[in-house]
Amino acid sequence: MVLIGGRCVDCGATLFPVRQRCTSCFGPRIEKASFPGEGRVVSFTIVRQAPSGYFGPVPYVVGNVALSDGISALCPLTGRDVEAWHTGDAVSAFALNVKVSDTANRDVLAFRPSTGPEKRK
Repeated sequence: MVLIGGRCVDCGATLFPVRQRCTSCFGPRIEKASFPGEGRVVSFTIVRQAPSGYFGPVPYVVGNVALSDGISALCPLTGRDVEAWHTGDAVSAFALNVKVSDTANRDVLAFRPSTGPEKRK
C-alpha cells in the first residue's frame, strides 16, 4: 500500500497526512507525495478500556510507526495478540474497517506485521 501525504514546495518538509498548510513554515504550497506503507513500531500502548463511542474489540493496540522521510503515523496495530507487539517490529499499512456507530463502518489506516524476511531489527 502506498500512503499519500504532502511535501512543502517552500521548505521541503514532508507531511502526513496531506494538509492545507505546511506545519513547519505555514506555507500554503503543498504538493502531494507518496510514501511507502512500510515502517517500524517506535512505541505502542495497549488500550484495555474502551473510550466513549468506541464499538470495536478491547483490548487493542495503538502504535507510533516510523515511516520513510522522517514521518510517522499513530495508528491501530493489528494482526497479532496484543501482548506480542514489540518496538522495532516491521509493519505494513492497510485499510482496517472499523465500526463507528451501531449502523456504520469506515476504513482507517492501520498497520499489521510485515510479511517480509526481516520482521524485527
